[in-house]
Order: sequence, then structure tokens, then C-alpha cells
Amino acid sequence: MCPTCGLVSVAPVGIQEGLSKPSNAWYLVPILFSWIGSIIGYLALKNRHKQMARHVAIAGLVMSFVWLGVTAFLPFPKPTIEIGQIVQTPAQTQGTMTSPESMIASQTEAATTVQTSLVEAPLVDVGKWTPSIPAIAGEEIVLEGYDWTGGSLVLELGNVGTSDVEIGAVYVNGVSASSSDLPKTIAARDKGVVTAIPKGALSKGSAYTVKVTTTTGGVFSYSCIYGKAA
Repeated sequence: MCPTCGLVSVAPVGIQEGLSKPSNAWYLVPILFSWIGSIIGYLALKNRHKQMARHVAIAGLVMSFVWLGVTAFLPFPKPTIEIGQIVQTPAQTQGTMTSPESMIASQTEAATTVQTSLVEAPLVDVGKWTPSIPAIAGEEIVLEGYDWTGGSLVLELGNVGTSDVEIGAVYVNGVSASSSDLPKTIAARDKGVVTAIPKGALSKGSAYTVKVTTTTGGVFSYSCIYGKAA
């Protein structure tokens, strides 16, 4: 009641006496922070303005459902390759498709090609032994020395493997050389001498690839210089 005029003043509903109405900026809290913002706003306003506190709480609940609906309809990326699909390779850019079966066949063929190239690879180090892929485990033949000062190539071979080997042929620069010593068996941990006569024109001082093959299919390659001994 006013002591001067005698009128009775009544505070707006929900506002405690002596407190001013909170700012409308409180409605941004539930809009930005959804239900978390509604809890913060309600706790901050319930003792100052109960009606605005309820409105802030309701606004937070409404925004929670809005965000759930928006999230439910957002598109999500799908996987580009799934189990059972045909595998795409660079060949597809040319209008072709490669199946998993054909890819496995291609990889097997490539592995076979690499294995063949290892067997046929020439040597560059004179007089050194290059291991190939023996047909039987335990076959290992090294070149202990050679004499090629004349027309015949004399090879001193050492069997450092764990099984006996039978020398079947000698090739010089890819051409089969004639030899009366073949076939020749060299016991494990033993040595043997094979004399071969190369065919074709040869140049003294040049290195040639010499391959010794076993009757089981093993191939062992060396490099020897025509006109020298080592």
C-alpha cells in the first residue's frame, strides 16, 4: 500500500516482490543447448520468475524433439564396397569389370612369372654362386673354381647340400654344351669335376652365364670369363 495515496500495488504474476523481470535472452539457452539449457534456465529462473522458468523448460523439451527429428532424417554415407560385390580395379575405367576369381588367377600367374625370372636371372659377379630354386630340398651346388683357358670349360663343383645330386646338363650363354662326363653324380658334402665344350662363337675376356642343371630339375647359375681360370 502506498503511504501517500493509499493504493495497493500488486506485482505481476510469477515475479517475486522486489525482483525485476529477467531478460528474454534466457529463451536462447534452451534453443542453443536443448534440454541441458532448459534445466539450467529453470534452475536460474524459478526463484525470480516462475512463469518464465516454466516456459524455458518447455522450450528446451521442444528443442530436444526438434533435434532428434533433424538427426533422424540426416543422410549417412553408405559403404562403397560390400561383401559379395564385384571388386573394381583400374581396368573398370576402360569399361571392364574384374571378378575376384580372375584377380586370384592373375596374381597366381604373376607369382609364377616372378619365380621363372628368378631361375633364369643371369649373374654379374664372376665365379660366384647364385642360388636358384632347386627341384628337391637339400640340393645346393657351388662353383669351387673353373678353368676356361682353352676350348673346354672345366668346372669344379661342390655339393654343399644334404642330398646327392646328379648333374644332367651344362648350358653356356643359354646353349647346351657337350660333355662326356654327364650325367655325373656328386655325393653330399663332396666335390666333382665336369668338363664341357661350349658351342658357338665366344669372345675372350667376356663373361658368360653358365648354368648347371640336375636331373631333378634344379638350376644353378654362375658367371665365368672365357680365356681365364679362377
